[in-house]
Amino acid sequence: MLWNTIIGQTHAVEILKQSIHAGRIPSAYLFFGPDGVGKGTMAKVVAKTINCPYQGCDICRVCVRINEDNYPDIREITADGKFIKIGQIREINKDVSLSIFEAQYRVYILKNVEKMNIEAANAFLKILEEPPEKTRFILTTNAIDSLLSTIVSRCQLIRFNLLSPQDGEKILLKKGMNQGEASLLTGISAGRPGKAIEYKEKGVEKQIAMVQEYLKGTSKNSTKANKKQVDI
Repeated sequence: MLWNTIIGQTHAVEILKQSIHAGRIPSAYLFFGPDGVGKGTMAKVVAKTINCPYQGCDICRVCVRINEDNYPDIREITADGKFIKIGQIREINKDVSLSIFEAQYRVYILKNVEKMNIEAANAFLKILEEPPEKTRFILTTNAIDSLLSTIVSRCQLIRFNLLSPQDGEKILLKKGMNQGEASLLTGISAGRPGKAIEYKEKGVEKQIAMVQEYLKGTSKNSTKANKKQVDI
């Protein structure tokens, strides 16, 4: 099952699993915690679990299409430039007045909602005040204190924590990194495997390895020079 694919966020998994299995799915979840710890991944898991005929098999037609971002009733909203803007919220408002295509639940995943400008936040609050039937919202943020308190109060809060080095490394190894890369990037990403993957894509670990090699060489040369001075 999909819950088993989530590493290092046991508390969040247990709360969500119990809520969904009991059929108590709130109109809005707010996943909050540091950047790069799996909030977006978990949002996709929830969207699949509540729509999959087998409660999250990850291999049926529904799950595969959600994985491919090809499922009309599951939508991700991200910042347009620096902000999530009112036009994007108006689009949601227009969408929710239409019939659901095929899902059990229409799901909107709004990432980094701290980037909503004030007009967008106020417009979104109105949607939350009268949530549409069979529509669910999953919000993610790494700055919960910057959100409107009225938005926060209308969501079920799920905290996400920094991961242990062991869990972070396990995730990176599953992503296909070798042991050396996983260890190095786990160390510099400080419990945020999403950041480690970003660093890998930017080639940061290669730059660090080059610096380490350079420092090793400098250290060896310094040792040799000191030895010569002693011999003299």
